[in-house]
Amino acid sequence: MDFTYRDIVETFRVKHEIDPDRKSAFRGRLQHFQRQGFPPGINTGKGKAASYRWRELILLGLALEYAEIGSTPDRSIKEVSKFSDMLVLAVARSLNAGDVAEEDRPSFLCIELSALLPLKTEDNWNQEIKLLSIREMNEVFSELGVATMQSPYAIIDLRQFVAGLLTSLEQVVAWSRVDLVKSLRQWARTMADFQDNIDA
Repeated sequence: MDFTYRDIVETFRVKHEIDPDRKSAFRGRLQHFQRQGFPPGINTGKGKAASYRWRELILLGLALEYAEIGSTPDRSIKEVSKFSDMLVLAVARSLNAGDVAEEDRPSFLCIELSALLPLKTEDNWNQEIKLLSIREMNEVFSELGVATMQSPYAIIDLRQFVAGLLTSLEQVVAWSRVDLVKSLRQWARTMADFQDNIDA
């Protein structure tokens, strides 16, 4: 399933409840991402319209989530680009939980948003994207906490992220919600299968 640049702008304008009078400023933010070569793989070239797929849509959506919780646009681009494969796989895995019990489904993306992170050497950056279940989140918020979770961090509920993305897309594109969900689940299965083959 392909999405146009217009689809992208309108979908995220709806998702982030951008005032219609501020639409051009929002478009400017997205164009800044585009000028920085983000999301990777989108190359419009001369006279060639950009075509976005689920991967690019998710990466752009996550960069905007980072921005919503306080990251600068440039830092959002840098961090989402650095961890793009892990982030995309995290979303795919959250959609492919299968028969896993609700409390054990990987649903929460925990990310470090320390303002000091860019001052550290990249080797000291958190190299792992933490994808946690409800059970694991309960441990994080328990009285004892979890030693591996370093503050400060932010939490993105991938269930809500995907639901918001689908609801916004449904208002913008010609496809039905059923078709959108079917396409997204097919993409997620393909991603998970691809990773399983690499890990084997």
